[in-house]
Amino acid sequence: MAKLILIYAYLDSFSTVDHRDCELTYLRRWDRLSRLRPVDRFYSFKEFRVYDCMFHSIKQEISNRMRYLESIDTSERQKGLPVSERLCAISPEIGRFIAFLAATVPPGAWIEVGTSGGYSTLWLALACQERGKRIKTFELQEKKAQRARETFKTAGVESLIEMVVGDAKEYLRDEKNVSFCFLDADKQEYGDYYEHVVPNMVRGGILVCDNMISHQAILGPFCQKVLTDERVDAVLLPIGKGELVCRKL
Repeated sequence: MAKLILIYAYLDSFSTVDHRDCELTYLRRWDRLSRLRPVDRFYSFKEFRVYDCMFHSIKQEISNRMRYLESIDTSERQKGLPVSERLCAISPEIGRFIAFLAATVPPGAWIEVGTSGGYSTLWLALACQERGKRIKTFELQEKKAQRARETFKTAGVESLIEMVVGDAKEYLRDEKNVSFCFLDADKQEYGDYYEHVVPNMVRGGILVCDNMISHQAILGPFCQKVLTDERVDAVLLPIGKGELVCRKL
């Protein structure tokens, strides 16, 4: 019964394909996954959902680099490195979430504030491939920018990404017609970043702010301000570390 519930929940997300073919494929893959150890079954099933159902054709170079960065992020967190020195990657679930949102936005420019090692940018690069777009990402620290350059080169997505090293506040006012922005940088600066980006967004554009729940002590006042800002519709979602999603009116 659990298998059938998962199968039909998956099939219901498609309206233009032959459900019988999808069900047969799904059952075959489930049979393969059921023979794995529980931990491997979970990870493989998670990959099946993302890599076969979301964008359908993720290059091996990208998925390999994603896994590498995930391992680095885990290691550096366990070592207790300060935020200024470690990777600071989002979770794979949030990566899928922002890529999905980016793929649905109206025409316009895409930007990211806070590149770090380029993990979130890789997810957004998938949406760039889907939409025929490029994204501009801003990173303050040269050391982190070096790792991001390595990420983009290794993953083969350099043509989809423009990285700017420096204080994003010095550049954001010049970014016009923004239809998507992912904000994951210095929490103390969220208010300034927001005020630089929102006036330059197109109607229907999406701004996603990360860490809104995990850093509630710092971002609480900012969150309340955004939720009452009549320039946007906004909702705080309890996924990952808390995502504030804003839609420009």
